[in-house]
Amino acid sequence: MRIWKLVGMNCDSAVNSALWGKKREADGAMQWLPLSLHLEDTGNVIGLLWDHWLSRGQRELIESSLSKRVDAKKLCQFLGCVHDIGKATPVFQFRKSFSNSEDLDIALKNKLANAGFTDIDDFIADTKNWSDSHHTITGQAILSDAGLPKGICAIVGAHHGKPLESDLVCKNNEDAYADHYRQSETESENSKLWRKMQNDILVWALKRNGFSNAGDLPEISEPAQVLLCGLVIMADWIASNEHYFPLISIERDSTQDQETRCENGWKKWLRHGSKDVWESLSCYSTVSQLYKHRFGFSPNNIQKALYDAISRCKEPGIFILESAMGSGKTESALIAAEQLANAAGRSGVFFGLPTQATSDGIFKRVEDWLKSVNRDFRGEIGLRLVHGKAELNSDYAHLPRGMQNMNDGCGGSSADNDANNSGVILNDWFTGRKTAMLDDFVVGTVDQFLLASLKQKHLMLRHLGLSKKVVIIDEVHAYDAYMNEYLEESLIWMAAYGVPVVLLSATLPADRREDLIKSYMRGLGFKWKECDKSNADFETNDYPLITYSDKNRIKQKSAANDAADNKSVSVKKIADDALHEGIVNELNSLLNNGGVAGIIVNTVRRAREIYNACVNVFGDDEVTLVHSQFIATDRVLKERQIRAMVGKNADRPDRAVIIGTQVLEQSLDIDFDVLVTDPAPMDLLLQRAGRLHRHRIKRPAAFKDPILYVLETGERYEFDKGSESVYGRCLLMRTQYFLPDVISMPLDISRLVQMVYDAAPLDLREDLKDTYDRASKQHDSERNKNKKRPEHTALRILY
Repeated sequence: MRIWKLVGMNCDSAVNSALWGKKREADGAMQWLPLSLHLEDTGNVIGLLWDHWLSRGQRELIESSLSKRVDAKKLCQFLGCVHDIGKATPVFQFRKSFSNSEDLDIALKNKLANAGFTDIDDFIADTKNWSDSHHTITGQAILSDAGLPKGICAIVGAHHGKPLESDLVCKNNEDAYADHYRQSETESENSKLWRKMQNDILVWALKRNGFSNAGDLPEISEPAQVLLCGLVIMADWIASNEHYFPLISIERDSTQDQETRCENGWKKWLRHGSKDVWESLSCYSTVSQLYKHRFGFSPNNIQKALYDAISRCKEPGIFILESAMGSGKTESALIAAEQLANAAGRSGVFFGLPTQATSDGIFKRVEDWLKSVNRDFRGEIGLRLVHGKAELNSDYAHLPRGMQNMNDGCGGSSADNDANNSGVILNDWFTGRKTAMLDDFVVGTVDQFLLASLKQKHLMLRHLGLSKKVVIIDEVHAYDAYMNEYLEESLIWMAAYGVPVVLLSATLPADRREDLIKSYMRGLGFKWKECDKSNADFETNDYPLITYSDKNRIKQKSAANDAADNKSVSVKKIADDALHEGIVNELNSLLNNGGVAGIIVNTVRRAREIYNACVNVFGDDEVTLVHSQFIATDRVLKERQIRAMVGKNADRPDRAVIIGTQVLEQSLDIDFDVLVTDPAPMDLLLQRAGRLHRHRIKRPAAFKDPILYVLETGERYEFDKGSESVYGRCLLMRTQYFLPDVISMPLDISRLVQMVYDAAPLDLREDLKDTYDRASKQHDSERNKNKKRPEHTALRILY
């Protein structure tokens, strides 16, 4: 079937072809593209994107967001056909070319003169402030004057990535610069001709797409406006790419075959963009079969529980999975993504993590899962790693590029070719800061998700990409109050788009758990009092725990811990000194007969100091240091080295000391025989403890039982200034107060975290009460300040 079969009348037969949309001179050759042709190209491309790129869920969201029943695809094509109507103005048509080609400008000016315009040179000489009337402003004004719905006008005004502040921008611009729109401030033959050309474009766009007049067009909800604007931008960028849709010689006024032009342009884009829209297929009758096929093992209790909870949902929304470190949350989330994509009509996944290191660490696991997924789907699936140092990731660098697999847009799927990485590819067109989130599957740092609620240019593209996916955010407990504000705002937008979200954490304070659910429900349009919370207890200490939404119902489900995962971690406090001799002596004794020790500290300064102290005793070969201040290439090598030493199925050294900052704390699947740590808030301390005896391996006899050494702070609750700067004294005091001598993992995790983050007072000595009160007030002040900071920059949904 030919997917590029076109319908409707050609624009160049209805719109004066003297108007130019693009122009350039290169190597003496003058080329241009009539505005009519570019509008038709964009209308055709956006129709193809609707059919062959958008997910089912996105199409359904847009269709349900219209104020009247119309063909949503034709509405999209209408937007593509009028997006540059603002170029049909003298302020645009008579401007100089970027290449300062006088001959090209004269040639195009002559075309306009032949079309009936007069006094062109006078207009050029007399007009001022050309840049004040950008064609997005004039376009929105023209459509507003024609009585089109505000949402449609706003999309046209925003299609260069920045919405106008209000309708007054257009009105004031038109009042101030009437000549920019119609060549004169009073009625004249020229102004009549400009009005006619603008109206011809509008009438053609309406008729081409099955609308009899402006009254047939619907108003559009705000979330759908954002997505449609993103789709217009995407279509415009594709149609503006001269490799796909070339300019024509200045001597020509049109192309001979618009259908062939569209076919060729689309096929060329497919070589660099998305060829197949992924659909999650239900190929396995049981959860056990699915896990064995994807990962080679049977699911544990919490994995079964999450699968069952999603299976029973009628309208699944947000899922918060709290489970112990090393309990398989990553695999749980990936299987959940398959289920949720099927239920909600999504065609991709975004997997967000707190750091570049954790993103790198998870990338290969996502790639392997995706290869398994694609053995069922048998298509081409784009995968992308998005963070500032992504190109240094060797697994990412070795992904085959889509343009190498397309065979000029014809022939078989790359899934039939083993050399093509089981159909998992890197799509070239999505390379770039503004387009990366449009790819099918994206692994990246969490800021890529948080940016969805930050006012910035071309934000619509990020929303368009995210709305196509299931969103997974890992290590949710690791984000501070400032980041949490953006996280909550982004969750509101995801809910508005019907995007399923999976949040992963070792454990969360009760109020964070509730706030995250509240945000998502708000995005669905429900007030908190309208939500059915009869099956949820946000203060529960049940663990592991799944808290989730099914339409406006909040539910919870707990699961029994797998007995093999239960362990008792002894907590011992050791003194630290300026030369760190206490730490080194303790390690020297512990590692006398071998073993791998981890040391996690809160600042780079302390990591360096302890590293130097350890090297003096153990030597360079047995001590490894990693922190955020290494240059990018060295840090990547360090992290790769650590995973090779203490990762899953690693070839472990006989003896080693690995020292690092918080980079060792999160998401890295690494295992220490013994761990030494600086004080940290309880949730993060437990996260660090999760690196102890993580894997079921043979260990030296001295490390039969896991031991967590916490550097002694003393009875006066005095902490390193760097640690206080990072975490605040209040949480460090509360953690030290409640820290037991033995932690039953994972049974104690939720209880300990809730106690630390609860506001209950501490029974301290009299001389420490004032110290704690000051620390508590400072903690509250800092938290409130951070909550207020995003007010000026966060993008907030209106309802």
